[in-house]
Amino acid sequence: MEWETIQEEASLVHPTGIEPRLPVIGSLVYSECSTLDHAAIEVGHYTQVVWANTYQVGCGYIKYQVGSTTYNYVVCNYGPAGNYVGQELYKTGEACSQCGTMVCDTTYPGLCRDPLLELYWRDSDPLLELYWRDSDPLLELYWRDSDPLLELHWRDSDPLLELHWHDSDPLLELHWRDSDPLLELYWRDSDPLLELHWRVSDPLLDLHWSVSDPLLELHWRDSDPLLELHWRVSDPLQELHWRVSDPLLELHWRVSDPLLELYWRDSDPLLDLHHRDNVPAIAFFY
Repeated sequence: MEWETIQEEASLVHPTGIEPRLPVIGSLVYSECSTLDHAAIEVGHYTQVVWANTYQVGCGYIKYQVGSTTYNYVVCNYGPAGNYVGQELYKTGEACSQCGTMVCDTTYPGLCRDPLLELYWRDSDPLLELYWRDSDPLLELYWRDSDPLLELHWRDSDPLLELHWHDSDPLLELHWRDSDPLLELYWRDSDPLLELHWRVSDPLLDLHWSVSDPLLELHWRDSDPLLELHWRVSDPLQELHWRVSDPLLELHWRVSDPLLELYWRDSDPLLDLHHRDNVPAIAFFY
């Protein structure tokens, strides 16, 4: 909205004994739809329909005296006005059909909004969208009908970067929020191929090749392994730990028994080489 001291036909009148502040009054006129009580018996004025090309609120006032009391007679109206005597009140058509260079808003369907940049390759889906609003993505790149190929957000709860290659699963996700992953790369529908986290409870690196078991895990937290390489469903092929009670290095060849163990603690063996299921073939203690 632009403020101008233009005066149209009176559609809203506010007599008052206080010196008028036009910007404040105009703002009240513009936002009255959020406070107007439609169930009230006494309205006091008529509200005008705001049209697509309406972008101004104009106010003017005069002073007049009744007895010993001075009144400020304020008149406000939207401009340009959309309904004139002798013309049709509205045009029949679909919502957002006359947005022109604007687009139909997704938050408020039926209303037009002004994007910063939009590039279309399909009939209804944008190929590229660039926004600067609060609730909209900053950048969106689409390759499919409804799923974004790339999303870049700057808001609190939205991902900072998302790169999709499939319909619903991200190929790459980069987040900066507390509870979101910093990096995720997917190759399957639900399991990540690569995960890189910076949070307390999330893995720093997670590379999956099967449905539920990681192929490679690299952690920096206290209770998680520093490195895990899996070849089977549930048993690690190699483990490298940095904690007090965990082995420093484990190399597995069987389902449950390690082939090689290397420890750094006082009571644990420094080197343990197994050839059977649960009996070490060589054990070296320090």
